[in-house]
Amino acid sequence: MTPKHFIGIDGGATKVSAGLVSKNENNFFTLDSKPVSVTIRACPSFSSQFYPVSIDTQLDEQSTNSLNLSIEEERQGIAYAEACESALSKINAVTPLKDVPIGIGMPGIKTENKSGISVMNNGPRMPRFLDVLNRRLSMAEFPIRQITILGDDNYYCGLGEIFSEKGSLKNATNALYIGGGTGVADAIVLDEKLVNFETVQDRLKKTWEIMQPNGQSLESLISQKGLMEIKANTLNMSVDQLIEKGLFPEVFLQDDLELAESFASNLSWLIHFRLATFGEMFSQKVFDKIVLGQRLGHMLNSNDSLWTVVQEKTRNRITDSSKLNPKIKDHYLNSDFLILSLLTEAPIIGAAAAASESC
Repeated sequence: MTPKHFIGIDGGATKVSAGLVSKNENNFFTLDSKPVSVTIRACPSFSSQFYPVSIDTQLDEQSTNSLNLSIEEERQGIAYAEACESALSKINAVTPLKDVPIGIGMPGIKTENKSGISVMNNGPRMPRFLDVLNRRLSMAEFPIRQITILGDDNYYCGLGEIFSEKGSLKNATNALYIGGGTGVADAIVLDEKLVNFETVQDRLKKTWEIMQPNGQSLESLISQKGLMEIKANTLNMSVDQLIEKGLFPEVFLQDDLELAESFASNLSWLIHFRLATFGEMFSQKVFDKIVLGQRLGHMLNSNDSLWTVVQEKTRNRITDSSKLNPKIKDHYLNSDFLILSLLTEAPIIGAAAAASESC
């Protein structure tokens, strides 16, 4: 009998979120209740002494298949498994789980067997992640199926936007998803099909790989983490102090007009860069929509003036662009292709949908 309930787990840089998801007769997926979240910081193995290894070093070690993990990096990886176990425990306390398929998405470049992470921009490498998690769940006697594949959180964001009735990528021909959280999630629909961004990486870089002309990482200028770090430096405070005071981008960008202007300029730069690169690398194709989701979507939805500035700057960049031909310019200038999504739970729903596909 095909299951009607699934669990989706979304692993982020700072927390793990999970939810029980049901599949209806129209093959859409809906959260059965509010998702549960567990911060990595709250887990027993969390290491305050851990700092991510530089990306260049991670990529070098990945290329030679010789990951050199410190004790602190190992501990931090275990903390992620503890967070997943804790999230499942919270769901099980409300709705007892029995033989429920689980889908889990995590950031980073996965190992060849798709059971771990060999490169992670904002966190620890975890080459044996599923082995550790499945063993913990077995020892805790969770009556659930073994998790066999560690999925991509970017792809699951897109999948959630397609398989949720509230999703913004349904019925898209060519579309791009930009999700803003701790980092930036990238998903793409090509010729009516969601494809893994890894399959087009020879033509489209992920946002964390894109550098501004001055050499700064674009992700560090538009992501929640990046904005928090910029604001903390401005106030001579730590990010933890900002969090304690409840100062998040959706709050301080309301008043910090200089930082808001910088954010809008950099986001519009990314959007234009995507439009130009897509047209150049995909035979002058155009996106029928670009969806801005997760915390990015909520932040812009709650700040009308900032959203207006982003749209205006994007329009001006298109108008003045030397990289877009007149026909492509007309397409974007005469369509409302920028869309805000408030589907924060997209990666959870996407992970559940992926679990359904594997049944």
